[in-house]
Amino acid sequence: MPSGIYERISPEERFWSKVDKNGPVPEHCPELGQCWIWTACVAGSNNYGRFDFEGKSCVAHRFSFFLANNRWPNGSNPFILHKCDNSLCVRPEHLTEGNSSSNVIDCIIKDRFPRGEIKKNSKLTNDKVRKIRELYFSEEITQRELARQFGVNQRVIWGILNGEFWTHVT
Repeated sequence: MPSGIYERISPEERFWSKVDKNGPVPEHCPELGQCWIWTACVAGSNNYGRFDFEGKSCVAHRFSFFLANNRWPNGSNPFILHKCDNSLCVRPEHLTEGNSSSNVIDCIIKDRFPRGEIKKNSKLTNDKVRKIRELYFSEEITQRELARQFGVNQRVIWGILNGEFWTHVT
């Protein structure tokens, strides 16, 4: 090939050249087989791969879905969920369409939904929740007073005491 002339490759070839098909097997569902791991650019706090297509950056697993289905996710199901829970996986068999609700439900079922003290804006910790329960059930203190002491709304205290919030803390 003469110097300065490069063979153009398709977006599909370029995409798959950035994928390692020897990734891990998901522990919770080994029947899915190995993950195919995106090895190129990763951006954002969610740790998703990025791929440039037609002058725009898109999420790598969405592009994989596009290649496998010859369409982008539709309006009622705009999310692409990972059955394998591996954000860098682009294996089409590990991806499924979903919506905001199914994404949240998936996170909750797989215990990936931030709750309790790991939430960025949480005012309480697991230890403080235990202390709230201890104070309420062992002393004569109102929910309103607990709310004042711990800097939260009385409704939060009610939820903690009635098994609605912080249910993961024993």
